[in-house]
Amino acid sequence: MNKKNKTNPNCPVPSCKTKQPHLASLTTQGFYQTFSDPTKLAVWVKGCIVELIQSAIDDVNKRRFFGYLTRWRQPEELYYRALHMLFVADEASITHMVSGELPNSFSALWKEVNRVVFDGQGSLDKPQDSTAKNLQRSTP
Repeated sequence: MNKKNKTNPNCPVPSCKTKQPHLASLTTQGFYQTFSDPTKLAVWVKGCIVELIQSAIDDVNKRRFFGYLTRWRQPEELYYRALHMLFVADEASITHMVSGELPNSFSALWKEVNRVVFDGQGSLDKPQDSTAKNLQRSTP
């Protein structure tokens, strides 16, 4: 006998186990006010990506290669999360995202961004070898 997942009355995101509405938290309210505004979101994301890139460059210059490797994914993930908030997420989803509550799966978020923003043509989840081969074949 299968149990149906009950919808959480405090959050429409499936599997969110919050005990109160996300906006009951003053911290989440502050994050929501900042990051639900598209202009503010773009400015913050741009600044954060610049800082991450500068930090990665500094790691290479100081021969901290493990630190450099840990930053490979961060700018790209930040970029796709911003695209999700700008073009895919509704108000309740944005509230959930900024709350920091689980689930906050990047793979699920990426699939939606790929479908809505990239019309299914995104390559983030495709092996790099096949992408490179496809580029080589399409080059005249």
